[in-house]
Amino acid sequence: MKKTAIASVLASVLVAPSAFAAGFDGFGVGLDMHLKSTGADLTSTFTGADFNDKETESLGGDQNVAAGIDLNYGFMLTSEVLVRVGATATFGTQEIEESSISSVSNFGGQISTFNAKGTVEESDHYSVYIAPGLRVTDNTFVYGKLAYHQMELDLKGSTTSTDSFGTVSDSFSSGESFSGIGIGAGVETRLTDNLFLSAEVQHVRYGEETIDSGTVGAGTTFTDKVEPSSTIGTLGLAYRF
Repeated sequence: MKKTAIASVLASVLVAPSAFAAGFDGFGVGLDMHLKSTGADLTSTFTGADFNDKETESLGGDQNVAAGIDLNYGFMLTSEVLVRVGATATFGTQEIEESSISSVSNFGGQISTFNAKGTVEESDHYSVYIAPGLRVTDNTFVYGKLAYHQMELDLKGSTTSTDSFGTVSDSFSSGESFSGIGIGAGVETRLTDNLFLSAEVQHVRYGEETIDSGTVGAGTTFTDKVEPSSTIGTLGLAYRF
């Protein structure tokens, strides 16, 4: 009887850490709410026979709210150290920049108007990541994150001119894919046996891509390049199996 009791106690002591660890490891699916601030540096280069001019303009930087999904799997290296790998997708589009101009002209009593509007939007945002971490209390896990991100910037514009001959409208749109690396950190806490709440912050820098190029005037070429970056705060609710 004593041997049986001692064996039961030892089994409880040995099994308890792994049973707890199973709450943070294994497969998990989560819904995320992102607070994103995405901006970009637009660099325009004009090159001629004897000059090379470069101008840089900052776009965006406003905060947007977006929802997403997170699928991941975690495995324990020790009873305290866990490594998690996963993938995320963000729903919908987020407006990065919107600008518009209008003008009214009067030539000899003939009124003409001009209106132009342009927008830059972020869409199709995905990432894959690795997140090593440490269990710091019985119900709390802290982690770092290294991620590969991919997203698309969509540029849209329209113009409308009205005069005595009528109205002329024009529009254009283009998209370019960007990829980059994100670095962040977060904390996750247990709410119930299977439900977990997390909060993290991540900074993403994307590579520079050419969005437009061509010729303006005799012997002068231009190139427009965009280099985006994002800061993302995330609040997530996950179910772990």
